[in-house]
Amino acid sequence: TGQHLKILSQKGHTITGVDISNEMLKSIKKNKKITLIKSNIINLKKKKKNKFDMVICMFHVINYLKNQNQLKKLFEVVNFNLKKHGEFIFETYDTKGVNHHLPEIRMKKIYTKKFELVRLALPTRYFNLSKTVINYKFFYKNKNSHTWRNFSETHSMRDFSKNEILSLSKKFNENFFSYIIRK
Repeated sequence: TGQHLKILSQKGHTITGVDISNEMLKSIKKNKKITLIKSNIINLKKKKKNKFDMVICMFHVINYLKNQNQLKKLFEVVNFNLKKHGEFIFETYDTKGVNHHLPEIRMKKIYTKKFELVRLALPTRYFNLSKTVINYKFFYKNKNSHTWRNFSETHSMRDFSKNEILSLSKKFNENFFSYIIRK
């Protein structure tokens, strides 16, 4: 929902936010320090070389990339757009960590005066593909009309090993990135 964009812009930074989702972009409260671009991160057009001091890719966006070729494309786009001593900061799930702490079935409930929402997360792990598919089931109750509605979403996430990331990074400046591994 763009909270980190808001915080960084309030600290005086000029921000460019990129998202593939119109809904996410619409939810961000723009100000004169925030520019928004609708694009898949690996297809981001290369407009001006060395434009950014820093690129931040949070909330496991990288895990939505399907393979090493897409990760390489992302690294190329980021490298092109970073200034000479710029940094790329991202977080990712690590394959070893995911295999050790397998995703679990989870239920989350949210209650307000107007509605009740129940979300079920039903993960399936594909070890040979370093991939987890999470089927989300949502159940929404309108408390005024006492009616229930439901909908589903599927998220396919590819985790990358530390070695995969390090081997790709050798093609770029050694100070190119910092990353956070989530286990």
